[in-house]
Amino acid sequence: SALARMGYRLPEHVISQIERQVGGAALAALRPQECAEVVRSVAALKQRPSEAWLQQLLAAAVKGSSHLSSSAAVSLVVACAGLGMQLDPSWIDLLLMQARAALHALSAPEHVGLIDALSQQQHRPGPVFMSLFIGRNAQQRRHVLFMAQVQGHLPELTLGQQAVLVASLAAVGYKPAPAWMNAFMGQLAGQRVTAADAPELVRLLVALRRMQYVPTPSAGSQIEGLIDTMAVSLPYGQLQQLRAALAELQ
Repeated sequence: SALARMGYRLPEHVISQIERQVGGAALAALRPQECAEVVRSVAALKQRPSEAWLQQLLAAAVKGSSHLSSSAAVSLVVACAGLGMQLDPSWIDLLLMQARAALHALSAPEHVGLIDALSQQQHRPGPVFMSLFIGRNAQQRRHVLFMAQVQGHLPELTLGQQAVLVASLAAVGYKPAPAWMNAFMGQLAGQRVTAADAPELVRLLVALRRMQYVPTPSAGSQIEGLIDTMAVSLPYGQLQQLRAALAELQ
């Protein structure tokens, strides 16, 4: 864990030695929180242990997920995506239910990272996790769900993060409510863009198309304004690509 925080890259022979040391009875002695921390740390260390060992760690963490903190559950989902591990859908749902209480504490990039991880898992979270519903009393409001939390962070997102967010939502087959999309498009219209942002804007427009979102005339005009801001410095081919993506969206 400490080496992961340092950004150290473990040599292959060291990770193999750790597998031998922390296996069998030693692995069984780890608490779920420690198993989750090992998976997260291994992902950060950029060195992949054997699939069998990772699956043992993951099974132990998920089996004891009721003892995991909400933030640990979120980190576990993101780490597994980083390692290219395909989780059982029932395991993901279990971890997401455990993660709900931590959503308010996630930063804007962490919210984007979570939905990106779910898209890599090709897993669509259910409405109990994603809903915009905000409770009527104080107890319920402490558990504002994912899309409402993300909406609160929209002003903090860069164009690249907005593109990842929409592409990930499209990938899991989730179409946000009209009110959420109005807020999103309002933030998009206010972005400061340069020619270097053209690929991200194309990606975002393609994702909106995949989501079957149709912009209002006002939103369409605002996107045209973003493209016009880039136009002077863009190669002709890129400019045409942007205009074509907007035309398909409209």
